Amino acid sequence: MTSLLGTVDRSTGSVHLERELPAPPETVWAALTDPGQLAIWLGPLSEGRVGEGSTFTLLMSGTDAAACTVTVWDPPRKLALTWDYTGEGRSEVTFELSASEEGTRLVLDHVKIGIDPAEYGAGWHAHLDSLGHQLLGDPGPDISDRYSELLPWYTESALGTSQLGTIDRAAGSVHLERLLPASPDEVWDAVTTPERLADWLGEIDGKPGPDSEFTLKMLGGAVILCTVTRWEPSLCLSLRLDGEEPTELSFTLSEVDGQTLLVLHEEKFFEGQEFAAAGWHLYLDNLTAHVRGVPREDRPELGAGHAELAGRYATAV
Repeated sequence: MTSLLGTVDRSTGSVHLERELPAPPETVWAALTDPGQLAIWLGPLSEGRVGEGSTFTLLMSGTDAAACTVTVWDPPRKLALTWDYTGEGRSEVTFELSASEEGTRLVLDHVKIGIDPAEYGAGWHAHLDSLGHQLLGDPGPDISDRYSELLPWYTESALGTSQLGTIDRAAGSVHLERLLPASPDEVWDAVTTPERLADWLGEIDGKPGPDSEFTLKMLGGAVILCTVTRWEPSLCLSLRLDGEEPTELSFTLSEVDGQTLLVLHEEKFFEGQEFAAAGWHLYLDNLTAHVRGVPREDRPELGAGHAELAGRYATAV
């Protein structure tokens, strides 16, 4: 049995793991679907059954549970589920099995994750370790201990939103990029519609449009007069920001494999670019959660980690 580190991508809210398991696909399929075996490596069923088109609930940790609906049932090759965990938006999990020299190659993909997917990377890794030990007939390490051991690695190695943007002190600019799980039209709506802006950036007095002016009260507390200088729907929005330090801000959108690459660029800073970069980093995290449909109460506090991020931007120049 091998224990391979998986990959996590914060920009797409996804986790991918592959594992060679010491049993044929039929045996692994039983471990994925039999309530008695699930209780050992993943969690006990509190209600329902695992079968074609079925719904069931897994007890996970404390009072937390995962409500699941089977969307693909192809024994012993593919099992797909919706995954609705306590306090999170709905996501999707797929297990694919194929025969291999060691027994079975299992591929797990978890997508549309509304929280930091590094947590699921470490969690699924620990649970798949437990599954492997179960198939060998030994208890293996404690799942919680294994999770705690793995989480720092997945947190540091995650792709996507963990990656810092750039600041250029000489040019007085901040540059960040984010791949968002939505079309350019939907992202444009999120960055220009007052009701949606209020959920991830701040409340506005006025209405964005060509050559318009409006006041933005950001969730972090700053109040800024904004003037639209460029308005190309689903492509580019540019603003002059008249706050404590007047700057120019642009959002540029482009489609990438059915998603949207958002490029944020702000310039004409005299100083403090690291604080602006850290702030936009957190706001874009909030935008990512917004387009995924994660309720605000289930997101991290907006200001959490700002000082640490600013320090990282300051030393990354």
